[in-house]
Amino acid sequence: MLISVIIPLYNGHEVIVKCLDSVFSSETDHNIEVIVVDDCSTDESVDLINRKGYDIYLMKNDKNHGYAYTVNRGLTVFHGDAAFLLNQDTELEKNVIQLLASRLFEDDLTGIIAPQLVNLDGTVQPSVRCFPRHSDIIYHHLGLSSIFRDNAELNRWKMPDFDHISERYVDQPAFSAVMIKRTAINEVGLMDLDFPLFFNDVDYCRRTIAAGWKILFYPKAKVKHQRGQAISQRKVQSIYLSHLAFIEYLHKYFRNLRYVIPNFLCSFLLVVSAHIRALYHLLKKSSTSKEPVS
Repeated sequence: MLISVIIPLYNGHEVIVKCLDSVFSSETDHNIEVIVVDDCSTDESVDLINRKGYDIYLMKNDKNHGYAYTVNRGLTVFHGDAAFLLNQDTELEKNVIQLLASRLFEDDLTGIIAPQLVNLDGTVQPSVRCFPRHSDIIYHHLGLSSIFRDNAELNRWKMPDFDHISERYVDQPAFSAVMIKRTAINEVGLMDLDFPLFFNDVDYCRRTIAAGWKILFYPKAKVKHQRGQAISQRKVQSIYLSHLAFIEYLHKYFRNLRYVIPNFLCSFLLVVSAHIRALYHLLKKSSTSKEPVS
């Protein structure tokens, strides 16, 4: 069996070597091809990869297109029985590819499998959510999910009651590391370019389940993830883009006339909260830069 590892790259010189080293040190019975797609990095990422001499297929975008376009380029050229989408800020345990591939092909219904993500200190990183509803957005923005943490309805979206150590079928795992069967990709298609950076994973999972496939969270396989490494390079822009993508998601999947008012209300909340988050980040950044150096 051939597993194609697809890594979208953007200004990842601090992390990409550890990621690739972990891939090439994997202990697996399967053959591996590695495809790295550079999204017009402005740092030394590409030069660093070339100097290391990895046996990879390196593709370069003509300009910065975003995550979805970059992943799609890899998905159009891979040769494997499955595509393993991997963020540049991840590191694999040696048995991850073997575990994921073996479990993925145990049955015909599972189209996507996701490992447990762990922080660099080894603690478990929450990485699974339910598909968001209008009510989830309202609960979250009014603070109800934070006030009533034990209420299952108010906290349904982000699944705080899930321990992330149990195997289960889920709606939406983080796409920091997911393995997808070729047959599922052939049926579901490529990522929707209307979601260039954010919510492309939510959209893809929703389309996958709509096509009759299941998505499995498989915690026996563990992947270290330095959360937000690429996004942190453009934090304020990322805040606005993520909220706008959320609004795009609502308008794509809730088109019926009865959703006009819920869509408007949730869009308003998302726009307001984007401004608040961006302002908070800028003020925090400003106060940090003014702190005296001891």
